[in-house]
Amino acid sequence: MSPIRLSTEESIDGFYRFIFAKEAARAPYIYGLKLPDPEELYGSDFGPSDPQFRTLNDRLITILQAAVHLEYIFFPITANLDPVLTIAAKMTSLRELSIFLIYDSPWEFLSTFRSSLRSLDIREGDIDDSESVSAGLLHNHLANFAPTLEVLNLQYFNNFDIMPSFMTTQFTAVRSLTISNVILFDHFTMEILLRLFPGLDRTLDLDTLQPTHGEDVYLDWREVKQDVQKTCAWPRLDRVVCEAEGVFLMALQCPIRHMETRVPCDQKRYLAPALRHNYPQRLHCVVTFVDGLDDLDGELFPSEGAERLTHLSMVARLEVGWPPKFRLTQIPWPQFRDKMIASLSHLRRLTHLRLVFHYDVFQHDPESDPTLLYATDEADLQLAATELARTIPTLQYVFLINYGKKRKCIPHCTSPNLGRYQTTMWLSSKGWQVVRHHDAERHPDSEPSVADAEVEASCAELSSSAADRIIDEEELYLPRDEEDRLRDFTKRFDGLVQTLEI
Repeated sequence: MSPIRLSTEESIDGFYRFIFAKEAARAPYIYGLKLPDPEELYGSDFGPSDPQFRTLNDRLITILQAAVHLEYIFFPITANLDPVLTIAAKMTSLRELSIFLIYDSPWEFLSTFRSSLRSLDIREGDIDDSESVSAGLLHNHLANFAPTLEVLNLQYFNNFDIMPSFMTTQFTAVRSLTISNVILFDHFTMEILLRLFPGLDRTLDLDTLQPTHGEDVYLDWREVKQDVQKTCAWPRLDRVVCEAEGVFLMALQCPIRHMETRVPCDQKRYLAPALRHNYPQRLHCVVTFVDGLDDLDGELFPSEGAERLTHLSMVARLEVGWPPKFRLTQIPWPQFRDKMIASLSHLRRLTHLRLVFHYDVFQHDPESDPTLLYATDEADLQLAATELARTIPTLQYVFLINYGKKRKCIPHCTSPNLGRYQTTMWLSSKGWQVVRHHDAERHPDSEPSVADAEVEASCAELSSSAADRIIDEEELYLPRDEEDRLRDFTKRFDGLVQTLEI
């Protein structure tokens, strides 16, 4: 059930009148509220001296007091809503709290909350590293949530203010932890997280790490983290999200079902050793190529431990010609296709593959057309799917997408950043079920194996609805915003095609 969003004066007044026209019949059914940001309503100078301040707070307080079954509340900012936050702290029905803290936000409000929260989302603004959410703040001020909190989302986190040996409060109920930016990541960070959240087994999402030292200490840090996890480790993790460098530094010891990772061009050297140490069952990755395809020579996905990997969703992104200092050698589609197939050939337990080739091409030479090097058609994808099925004998389904855009600066423009572009787009997308000669003889419930798989294989094309269903059922999602990016591109491309047809 979606929360009610009170974002304008009109929505606040209208909702207030609606509820209190029949309070007994309506107020008990308020389960979620997104409160307004006073600065967006009245400006940055809005404060207690303004007449509207008292009206806004009085109405919000009255609504909260009437909403006896309120379970979710979102505070966009706390500075000018302290009276409302005080009322919220006295409630006992809340289960989810999302709050936007600023540098002078009173942590005592959170420490006095009476509700048994299951989910807490803390966002921050106008802070520096020393004022972000830290291990010490969680340990000292949020202990009241420790027995019940299952999901914790933080925008920033640092751990410099407390040593692992001094920690006595544990959030034993937390199953999912998301931190958008880990500040001052060091050799103590993993031990602190393990001690704070010993029951973690669903999601560990550490989007971006900021190590305190350079690469010369990374191997030593990995050894420290491996030693710590010999006596204190999570039993399993359903989903791990982190950039390749972070996956390498965490040196996780527990089984991982889903691993979602971005691999920028300067982090590809971390992916192979991280996977060699701990392959997930399902890998979802975005790998950026701006410096050639040498990383596909068998080292991007190591063979050691690869028998655990059954599902791979990968975006291979080529950024060609921009920025100019990273200009990639012109690599035709057949060469890239063959190189990619060869790099996957040793994944001998892979059953489901979703492979997306995403090109972002900037055309410097007005006389050439690089689109011809990268765009594909259905026949190209069919050929690639058949070769993948032949190369990987356990493959059951394969989904291939080739899409991209070429931007050509108009001739009179001297600066690509300031000028206008002529854009060309292309998109090819298909899915197939792999058909092998022995499939009819094998029991339908049995799993294919390397031993009984036939080398010869053909691919039966799937309808778009069947392909979407299998992708959904098998959780072949793309990392982070890639699905949205592909969906938006598809809409634009379809609209362009329809316009051309008209």
